[in-house]
Amino acid sequence: MADPILVVEDNKATLEAVRDIIKSEGYEVETADCGETAIDMVTSKEYAAVILDIMLPRVDGFEVCRRIRSSIKNSKTPVIMLTALDIPEIGKKSIEAHANDVVLKPFRPEELIAKLKKFLAS
Repeated sequence: MADPILVVEDNKATLEAVRDIIKSEGYEVETADCGETAIDMVTSKEYAAVILDIMLPRVDGFEVCRRIRSSIKNSKTPVIMLTALDIPEIGKKSIEAHANDVVLKPFRPEELIAKLKKFLAS
Protein backbone atom coordinates (compact mmCIF):
# COMPACT_ATOMS: atom_id res chain seq x y z
CA MET A 1 0.00 0.00 0.00
CA ALA A 2 1.18 3.55 -0.75
CA ASP A 3 2.21 5.94 1.98
CA PRO A 4 -0.70 7.92 3.44
CA ILE A 5 -1.51 11.55 2.77
CA LEU A 6 -1.33 13.88 5.75
CA VAL A 7 -3.99 16.59 6.04
CA VAL A 8 -3.23 19.40 8.50
CA GLU A 9 -6.13 21.74 9.23
CA ASP A 10 -7.36 23.34 12.47
CA ASN A 11 -10.94 23.87 11.29
CA LYS A 12 -12.73 20.59 12.02
CA ALA A 13 -15.31 20.93 9.22
CA THR A 14 -12.63 21.69 6.63
CA LEU A 15 -10.39 18.91 7.95
CA GLU A 16 -13.22 16.38 7.62
CA ALA A 17 -14.19 17.64 4.16
CA VAL A 18 -10.61 17.43 2.82
CA ARG A 19 -10.13 14.02 4.42
CA ASP A 20 -13.35 12.71 2.86
CA ILE A 21 -12.48 14.13 -0.59
CA ILE A 22 -9.09 12.43 -0.57
CA LYS A 23 -10.44 9.17 0.86
CA SER A 24 -13.11 9.08 -1.88
CA GLU A 25 -10.26 8.80 -4.38
CA GLY A 26 -8.97 5.69 -2.61
CA TYR A 27 -6.08 7.23 -0.70
CA GLU A 28 -5.24 6.51 2.92
CA VAL A 29 -5.42 9.71 4.98
CA GLU A 30 -4.02 10.73 8.35
CA THR A 31 -4.89 14.05 9.98
CA ALA A 32 -3.49 16.63 12.36
CA ASP A 33 -5.25 19.68 13.75
CA CYS A 34 -2.19 21.75 14.65
CA GLY A 35 1.34 22.44 13.48
CA GLU A 36 3.04 20.79 16.44
CA THR A 37 1.29 17.48 15.83
CA ALA A 38 2.07 17.67 12.10
CA ILE A 39 5.77 18.25 12.81
CA ASP A 40 5.85 15.23 15.12
CA MET A 41 4.12 13.12 12.48
CA VAL A 42 6.41 14.09 9.56
CA THR A 43 9.55 13.48 11.57
CA SER A 44 8.50 9.94 12.43
CA LYS A 45 6.72 8.66 9.32
CA GLU A 46 6.80 9.00 5.54
CA TYR A 47 3.87 10.54 3.68
CA ALA A 48 2.99 10.50 -0.01
CA ALA A 49 1.88 14.14 0.23
CA VAL A 50 0.88 16.77 2.76
CA ILE A 51 -2.15 19.07 2.46
CA LEU A 52 -1.31 21.91 4.82
CA ASP A 53 -3.39 24.82 6.08
CA ILE A 54 -1.39 28.04 6.42
CA MET A 55 -3.32 29.61 9.30
CA LEU A 56 -2.66 27.20 12.16
CA PRO A 57 -2.46 28.06 15.86
CA ARG A 58 1.01 28.48 17.45
CA VAL A 59 3.06 27.04 14.54
CA ASP A 60 1.83 28.27 11.14
CA GLY A 61 1.83 26.27 7.93
CA PHE A 62 4.91 28.05 6.56
CA GLU A 63 7.00 26.86 9.51
CA VAL A 64 5.51 23.36 9.27
CA CYS A 65 6.44 23.29 5.58
CA ARG A 66 10.01 24.34 6.35
CA ARG A 67 10.20 21.56 8.95
CA ILE A 68 8.86 19.05 6.44
CA ARG A 69 11.62 20.06 4.04
CA SER A 70 14.24 19.61 6.77
CA SER A 71 12.95 16.18 7.83
CA ILE A 72 14.83 13.17 6.54
CA LYS A 73 11.68 11.13 5.91
CA ASN A 74 9.69 13.79 4.03
CA SER A 75 12.12 16.30 2.53
CA LYS A 76 10.88 15.48 -1.00
CA THR A 77 7.21 14.98 -0.08
CA PRO A 78 4.85 17.20 -2.11
CA VAL A 79 3.22 19.92 0.02
CA ILE A 80 0.04 21.68 -1.09
CA MET A 81 -0.80 24.70 1.04
CA LEU A 82 -4.46 25.54 1.75
CA THR A 83 -5.49 29.08 2.58
CA ALA A 84 -8.36 31.52 2.64
CA LEU A 85 -5.84 34.38 2.37
CA ASP A 86 -6.12 35.55 -1.23
CA ILE A 87 -3.26 38.04 -1.16
CA PRO A 88 -0.26 38.31 -3.51
CA GLU A 89 2.29 37.51 -0.79
CA ILE A 90 0.81 34.05 -0.18
CA GLY A 91 2.31 32.54 -3.34
CA LYS A 92 5.70 34.09 -2.62
CA LYS A 93 5.71 33.03 1.03
CA SER A 94 4.63 29.51 0.07
CA ILE A 95 7.48 29.24 -2.44
CA GLU A 96 9.93 30.55 0.16
CA ALA A 97 8.73 27.82 2.55
CA HIS A 98 9.30 25.30 -0.31
CA ALA A 99 5.66 24.32 -0.84
CA ASN A 100 4.82 22.77 -4.20
CA ASP A 101 1.52 24.58 -4.73
CA VAL A 102 -1.25 26.62 -3.12
CA VAL A 103 -5.02 26.04 -3.19
CA LEU A 104 -7.31 28.89 -2.17
CA LYS A 105 -10.35 28.25 0.01
CA PRO A 106 -13.10 27.78 -0.84
CA PHE A 107 -11.89 25.27 -3.41
CA ARG A 108 -13.51 22.80 -5.74
CA PRO A 109 -12.76 19.18 -4.77
CA GLU A 110 -11.72 18.48 -8.39
CA GLU A 111 -9.05 21.21 -8.18
CA LEU A 112 -7.48 19.77 -5.03
CA ILE A 113 -7.55 16.20 -6.37
CA ALA A 114 -6.07 17.25 -9.73
CA LYS A 115 -3.14 18.98 -8.01
CA LEU A 116 -2.64 16.08 -5.62
CA LYS A 117 -2.63 13.51 -8.44
CA LYS A 118 -0.19 15.64 -10.44
CA PHE A 119 2.34 15.60 -7.61
CA LEU A 120 1.80 11.95 -6.73
CA ALA A 121 2.43 10.96 -10.36
CA SER A 122 5.78 12.76 -10.52
